[in-house]
Amino acid sequence: MRDEQGQSRGFGFVCFTAWQDAKKALDHFRKLADEIPGSVYVCEAKSKEQREQEVARKTYQWKKSMMYMNLIVKNVDASTTEQELRDFFNQFGNVNNVKLLAETGMAFVSFTDRESARAAKQAAAEILFKGRHLFVAFVEPKETRRLHFEEKIDKKAYEKHQMHVMGSKNQDLIQLISSLGLLMTQLQMGGSQRRVNSMQMGHHQRAGGPHTMAVHG
Repeated sequence: MRDEQGQSRGFGFVCFTAWQDAKKALDHFRKLADEIPGSVYVCEAKSKEQREQEVARKTYQWKKSMMYMNLIVKNVDASTTEQELRDFFNQFGNVNNVKLLAETGMAFVSFTDRESARAAKQAAAEILFKGRHLFVAFVEPKETRRLHFEEKIDKKAYEKHQMHVMGSKNQDLIQLISSLGLLMTQLQMGGSQRRVNSMQMGHHQRAGGPHTMAVHG
């Protein structure tokens, strides 16, 4: 490929008629790159979208690998200086950088290795710093925090849906119980009325029994 002035842009594209031939070329130049550093770099041609996705994936992997060397610290006293924080965390390992956000009571502490960061995370939360217990956690990548946030939203939406479903079921159950109660009341009233009617009929029958008649000639 050349620019508007006809100068080489240092890259080009080669299209094969068969994918097998393209694979052979890739394998050959990858082996050559391992044997001769600085040789021609050959890779599979990708669309802009595919390249952006690959860059995003590699960036996320890098951020996640760095996550275990970076700590977020909360509940920091407002009078604290960055040097005081550095001195405090140096007891757990090699501190690379300290960034204090005094107005928020937060700070970021970066270590040179994972072991130091892990030791600091476990111990710092148990040791008082200026009379306070510090909240210490690994700094998660923005993508991970967004996923956790979306998971919380989904969980709340699901719980709300479940409450609505349970509320509807409870309402249906209440209506069913109410209907059954009304039916039982009607049945009881009907039974009582039948008993009253039966007693009245028995009384009339006893009162209106056979009569003795006197016949006078």
